[in-house]
Amino acid sequence: DNPTLKKLYATAFKDRREQDKRMASTSFGPHRSDIVGELTGITPLARASMGQHKRAMLLILFAAAHHLKETTKTAPCLLLDEVATHLDEGAREVLYQKLIPLGGQVWLTGTEKHYFSGLKAAHFIHVAEGRATTNLGS
Repeated sequence: DNPTLKKLYATAFKDRREQDKRMASTSFGPHRSDIVGELTGITPLARASMGQHKRAMLLILFAAAHHLKETTKTAPCLLLDEVATHLDEGAREVLYQKLIPLGGQVWLTGTEKHYFSGLKAAHFIHVAEGRATTNLGS
């Protein structure tokens, strides 16, 4: 809860508002930031595989989700798009073990159902040709 940082962000957003309207884009924000670092004992992110990048991002996401839950006493609602892609089976299992204790609603998207076999209580929704169905069997 840093008031100086909040003021800097508010000013930066305000200063760019007109330009962003014209460009139909957002020129400032966390989505425009690069993360630089090293995966402990593995490799610098600049030379990491896609799976290692995804694991690093998930670690940051889990830290933020846990912080949110602790500070607001509210379980987060997460939408993770194609989260299982580029993760090996062991990394997917760790992902699911970390998601469940958060206690919030979690939406995971993916094109391969077998990526989610580690989620025993999952509800699947299949979307094709503009229609959603839930009768997918096992």
